[in-house]
Amino acid sequence: MTLFWHGHFASSQQKVRYPQFMYRQNRLLREQALGNFRSLLHAVARDPAMIIYLDTVSSKGNGKNIANENYARELLELFTFGVDNGYDQNDI
Repeated sequence: MTLFWHGHFASSQQKVRYPQFMYRQNRLLREQALGNFRSLLHAVARDPAMIIYLDTVSSKGNGKNIANENYARELLELFTFGVDNGYDQNDI
């Protein structure tokens, strides 16, 4: 299941470049592999390797009171609903 979730929540050492973050992400997936998907999604959304992988720092909307639209879109499209599956800009 750890490999399944790693395939679903795709990230790579080539982009992240911090082995300790990749190890930490693997440990997170291993610990939560058979648990609640919502809890896993929330944990992955705060995972340092995933934050780097999805370019959160350079994404549009890093201001204090501005939502990070690109990261929200990635979470919806890549990890939960898929592309064009009943959500709109207001959801993001």
